[in-house]
Amino acid sequence: MKRLIVIVFFALTAIASYAQESLIQPKVTEQTELVSIAFRLAGADEFVNNDVAGYAKAIDEYFKPYLKHELIQFIKKLRLTTSIGFDAVMSMAVNLDIKGGVMLKENLANVSHDKRWSEKNIQRFIELLNRFYLDSEIIISKSGE
Repeated sequence: MKRLIVIVFFALTAIASYAQESLIQPKVTEQTELVSIAFRLAGADEFVNNDVAGYAKAIDEYFKPYLKHELIQFIKKLRLTTSIGFDAVMSMAVNLDIKGGVMLKENLANVSHDKRWSEKNIQRFIELLNRFYLDSEIIISKSGE
């Protein structure tokens, strides 16, 4: 009986340690932070999290002059007319690249973003997001990479 318990213990330990190796490692990316900040400024409840008070305060103070930016107004309208929020926002963010400006990643399938995004809204969003990025002179720390 003791032998069986030892074998089961080691088997479970081996399985548990193997499973830990395959965990997804979270990291901060410039595009997800940029999009999150924009939706926060637009008042999207799911992006207005003040659990990290210092970070929230820094974001709010730095971006206060941009609350009336055309991007923020566009996002507010977009949320009302298309229900874009939560996962739809991040489905767009992960499909963006920032290389001197904001653009869609190359060779993307049209199904890689949430269906709530129309092609017209995608193009306008990226245009305005790029303008916001340049206007606000954002420098996002890459410490999470």
